Parts: sequence; structure tokens; C-alpha cells
Amino acid sequence: MRFRYCTLSVLIMLGLSSIVSAEEVGRADQALNDVISGFVIGIMSDSSSELYGFINSMMLGMAFIGTAWHMMMWVCKAISDVELGLYVLSAILIFTVYKYFNSFIGELWSWSDAIGLAFQHEAVGSRDPIFVGSRLREAMANFFTEDVSMWDGFNVISAVLSFKLISLILSLVIFLISVWSVWGYAFLKITGLIFLPLLFLPLTRGFFDKWFQIFLGFWFFNLFSKIALSLYHLYFFSIVGAVSEPMEYDPVEDRIVLGHMVLHFLLGIVFMLSTAGFASAMASGFSGISSRASTIAQKMTAMATKIITRI
Repeated sequence: MRFRYCTLSVLIMLGLSSIVSAEEVGRADQALNDVISGFVIGIMSDSSSELYGFINSMMLGMAFIGTAWHMMMWVCKAISDVELGLYVLSAILIFTVYKYFNSFIGELWSWSDAIGLAFQHEAVGSRDPIFVGSRLREAMANFFTEDVSMWDGFNVISAVLSFKLISLILSLVIFLISVWSVWGYAFLKITGLIFLPLLFLPLTRGFFDKWFQIFLGFWFFNLFSKIALSLYHLYFFSIVGAVSEPMEYDPVEDRIVLGHMVLHFLLGIVFMLSTAGFASAMASGFSGISSRASTIAQKMTAMATKIITRI
């Protein structure tokens, strides 16, 4: 029963991906970004909101505990003056990010968009984020095959079924890869307000590091997906040529051609899905970034202090 439900869900998604236009996807992405930005701004400005009260209390509470902890460690000479000073500076930075959280995260995300669209512009001559997906899906929508019968043979029937199925899957992959990073960004932008206060304590910084690592995963995925779509756009049209009008294939005479196209489509599916792995691998390099940044800052400050005292 579960298998049938899963199969039905996949078929529905395949069908919807073939009828939803790229323009509608672009409008939905922009609407989602606007809604999330408005939601975050509303949280930060509505002092009567329960969520605002919770996040604000969490910021103040964690800041108080973190400050008390570092002061106690400093009094006991467990940390140096440099480490205490760095904590004070980091606390100021955390509150600054908290105050301008929407702008800070939005600006950070825009770098990923800008770099990815710069690559896209060099590849296809357009900075429109929906241009590549639109052209690819419109081209695939122009591929048709003549009707087949059971008398055409197993090879012909399997070639046509494979062509239609892989075409739909490729269209779905292009659809998902175009929108997935936007949804990830929206989710992490909202939840980031909960994880930001955890930076005040060394014991809880690991949770923020995990959140930030996931955020970077989507950041890199947003970048790599645009580059991957641009590269496949170049590859796709170099193989099939300019597809400006419907192209109909004879299943019997063009069976080999259909088989080759299936291989090209499979290559695109595997390549574009692998961008998630690339992004995850890149993000994993930032594991424990807050602890490492604190260690580096301490070493740099200690070196600077030694230089100044010598002078």
C-alpha cells in the first residue's frame, strides 16, 4: 500500500513539473522571499509577539549566562584578558547581527546568487534566474514521439517509454534544483533567530555551528545549481541543436536516436543531483567554524599584543 502511494506521489510530481511554467516558479520564489523577509522583520519589530518575547528573552538570558561564565573564568584566571576582551567583542557582534538579522542573512545569500548568476551570464548571456530552467523545460516539452503499438516490438516500446519517463524525471530534477535552495534559505532564515543566541556559551556553540553548516550547504547548493544548470544548458543544446518548434520522432526509425537522448538526459539528471553532494562536501569544511574563528582570533590578538608590548 505504501509503495503504491509513493508511486502515485512521484507520478503526480512528474506531471505537475511538466505543466508548471518557469515564470510561475520564479514568481513563487520571489513571493516566498518577500514573505519570509516580512515575517522576520515582523518578529523583530512586534514586541507584543510571543515569538519576539521568546527570542529576545533567549538572547538576553544566554548573553547574561555567557557573560557571567566568562567573568567567573576570568576572575579565577582560567581565561586571559585577551579571551575576555574577545568575548565582549563577539557579544557586541552577535547583538549587531541580531538587530539586523534580516539584512545580514539576505546580503550573505545574495552573494551566492550574484556569483551563480555571473557564471550563468557568461554561459548563456542572461542573469535571469529562471532563464536556464525555462529554456530547458520548454525544449523538452517540444519533443514528441509517434504512437506505438504492441506489434512494433519490445525494443521500440521500451525505447519510447524510457524516453518519456526519463524526460519527465529530468524536467522534475530541473524544477526541484531551481527551487530547493530557496526553500532551504527560507527555513534556515527563520530558524536562525533561535540558534544565534547559542553563540554566547562555548557549550552551545556547536548547535549554532550545525545550523550554519546547513545554511552554507544550501548557500553552496544555490551557487552550484546555477552553474550546473548553465553547463547542462550548453551541453543540451549542443547535442539536440536549437529546439524552437515541436520535434516528432518515429519510434521505429529513430529508436537509436531516442536511446542516445535518454543517455544524455540521464547524464544531466546524475550531474545535477550530484551538486547536492558537492555543496554538502564544501559546507562540511566549515564544521566548528565559531570555535575555530575564536581560536584564530585569540592567536592573532595574542600576537598583536606581543608586538605592541615590544614596541
